[in-house]
Order: sequence, then structure tokens, then C-alpha cells
Amino acid sequence: MSAELPAQPENAFRLRPHHGLCMKFFIGKGYSGDFAENMGNIKTFLETNDPVIVISKGADSICRKCPNNCGGKCSGEKADKYDRLVMELCGIKYGAEMLYSKYSSLVNENILSSGKLRSVCGDCKWFGICGSWQDLTFCTDKENLQKNLP
Repeated sequence: MSAELPAQPENAFRLRPHHGLCMKFFIGKGYSGDFAENMGNIKTFLETNDPVIVISKGADSICRKCPNNCGGKCSGEKADKYDRLVMELCGIKYGAEMLYSKYSSLVNENILSSGKLRSVCGDCKWFGICGSWQDLTFCTDKENLQKNLP
């Protein structure tokens, strides 16, 4: 058996593992206006279309507008650590293919509803946003999230 990643379907959307968490908490803030716009567009696309995603190593479409993207690689080590922890907790590997809704459910069940967000990415620059929401207890009420964030 080869150690290579399986071929990705043409219409699959590449997504870094930890971006499944970022999507849950994104409220229009980001590194820059371009980054936030790109992230918002991708979040809307994923939630509206529920495409097949491929769990990908390295830069994905979200990373495209990130200031830490240096030639398709993240300039820091934190993103790789977050990816590894998300994959471990969700029981998936690079190259896994599934509907975005299935991946979102795995993140909900294995990280958010079990209170493991801080252990995955508590040292992230944006944890103040995500952690505030996690402390309210896990739910899918986006209106409540918007009202209760600092």
C-alpha cells in the first residue's frame, strides 16, 4: 500500500483540518479585510452547497489571503499542530473525503460538544472570539453567538 494521499475528486474542496473549527466561529473578523472577505465567502459556499471536501495538508483556499501564507506553507508551526489535534480527535487523516456537513458534525461531536476546543487551539490569536463562544456552552444558535461575543 502506498503512503501517497489518494487522488482528490475534481470537484472536491480542499480544507485544512483546523479550518473546520475556524468556520464554526467566524464572525467577519480576520487578519485583514481581504482575508475576512475570503473567509466569509468560503464559509457561505461550504454551508450553502455542502460540497465534498478533502482534508488537506498545507495551504487551502482559506490560506490564500492569510498573511502567514508563505508560498503555500504557513510561516508558523501552530497551524500544523492544530491540524494534527483535530485529526486525532475526529479520527480522520489527510486525504479523507466527505461532505462538509459530515466534517462539521465530526468537529461538533468530537471537539466542541466535548469541551476540547481550548486543548486544540487555546494558544491561537483568535481564541478570544472562539473561547468566549465555547464558554457559553456548545450550541448552533448563531444569533445568540453574535449577541454574546465581546
